[in-house]
Amino acid sequence: WIVDDIPLGCNLMKAKWVFKKKKKKDNTIERYRARIVIKGFTQKAGVDYNEIFAPVIRHSTLRLVLALCAFYGLFKRHLDLPKAFTQADMDFDAYVQAPPGIKLPPGKCFKLIKAIYGLKQAAYLFNRLLVSFLLSLHFVQCVSDTCLFYLFDGANVVIICVYVDDIFLASSTVELGDHYCKLLYDRFKANDLGPLEWILGMRIYTSDDNHTIQISHVLYVNTIIDKVEGIIGRELQHSAIPMHPNCKLTKDMAPQTDAERSAMSAIPYGTIIGLSLIHI
Repeated sequence: WIVDDIPLGCNLMKAKWVFKKKKKKDNTIERYRARIVIKGFTQKAGVDYNEIFAPVIRHSTLRLVLALCAFYGLFKRHLDLPKAFTQADMDFDAYVQAPPGIKLPPGKCFKLIKAIYGLKQAAYLFNRLLVSFLLSLHFVQCVSDTCLFYLFDGANVVIICVYVDDIFLASSTVELGDHYCKLLYDRFKANDLGPLEWILGMRIYTSDDNHTIQISHVLYVNTIIDKVEGIIGRELQHSAIPMHPNCKLTKDMAPQTDAERSAMSAIPYGTIIGLSLIHI
């Protein structure tokens, strides 16, 4: 942003600080992060934004690409684009009040030059920037899933899957993957996280020959188990079936008092049943 005079009659958006714990793959804390974000609800349609939709890769597409990687023995890389949204230029003139702790002279405000976090159109603007860059490298954008890109280099192939600022890159050779990782670093300062091990909360296991891939949701399952155990206050008993087959439910078993209804509403029964189904 730049400091500018507050234009007459402009919509002066508000901002705030967001504090977050950045975690590693094993769920331990890597660092503490402070970020200024826009309060998107203070934006006005047609004044501060227009288009806001930004697609992400479908999980079914991601699993299909992993299947192709296993079949053809492709090399898989995981990249992260830091401060992604702030690399995209604004599409509207947008003015923001100084967030708490920052003082500006009277009559002054911030005029946004880049799309910072919290803006309704931030993801859209970054996606548009990333797509434009990949197309300039002669990647072909998939019609059925616009977050999938592929490029043929002779007998070799490069596949890129995009989920906001997470990138999964698969290539026929390590050298080809290195080449496009470098291009992404030069343009977006992309962090090369190495061989694909985690993506979208899924643990990816790959055999030494690259032809066997296993997907695990262990982190998600453990998170839900911890949450449920914290609510019901006891260790979950895992079962291969959600309920005893001879169990008979009757109306008399329903809560009878307001206190019983309140206690029952606090227990996520659907989630607990879902956890038991995971173990089948």
